[in-house]
Amino acid sequence: MDKQQSLSKIGKELMLKEPYYGFFLIALNKVWGQKVPTAGVSKNGINYQLAINPEFWGSLSDDHRLGLLKHELLHIAFGHLTMFFKFSDRRLANVAMDMEINQYIDKQYLPEGGIDIDNYAELNLDRKAGCRYYYDKLKQLQDEKKQNGTCGNAPMDDLLDAVENGETDEHPTWEEFEDMTEAEQKLIEKQLQKVLSDAKEQTIKKRGTVPGEIEGVIIIEEVVKPKFNWRGYIRRFTGVREP
Repeated sequence: MDKQQSLSKIGKELMLKEPYYGFFLIALNKVWGQKVPTAGVSKNGINYQLAINPEFWGSLSDDHRLGLLKHELLHIAFGHLTMFFKFSDRRLANVAMDMEINQYIDKQYLPEGGIDIDNYAELNLDRKAGCRYYYDKLKQLQDEKKQNGTCGNAPMDDLLDAVENGETDEHPTWEEFEDMTEAEQKLIEKQLQKVLSDAKEQTIKKRGTVPGEIEGVIIIEEVVKPKFNWRGYIRRFTGVREP
């Protein structure tokens, strides 16, 4: 089975297990190449697209392939690519974002080496609290480690060392989103909302369930109905003019 066939197979499996993410995946362009060491999201006009390294894809089990796809879809849905450059420490932001989204992926599907909040249970981190929360916590722990030689949690010490040494996964294609103008950013965000909303509509049509984390990121634009000018209508209809 070649890479495209295997991608189609995993996409169908995702559609069966979690229809919303299946429809979301269908809406995105996919490209293969060596531009990324693993997989990531790149820019395609005012749209997002998935970039996948074929050698890395070939090294994964089917479960980890499914988890990888959902991982990247969550990065997109949560707006991480346009938010990323607002953080001063991008390596730490990368970890915080992975820590956030991996909580929405069943453990059997998590890519090998994926950051799992349960590995740091002694720190009592809040669950599903948003990447800004995890970034601030990681920054605090990083500062404690620099002052004391440890943050008080061995697994977190190892993770912070990996961040410091540049050993954590990075997203080189995210740089494509750094120099967007404000107008471009608004366009790509609006297009993303359309994709998210279309996937929701398709999911509901198929009697599927839209995940709670997605309901939280879809922006519903309030439609204000124009007020009907009854007085003006009657005047025009009767030919009566006000004094």
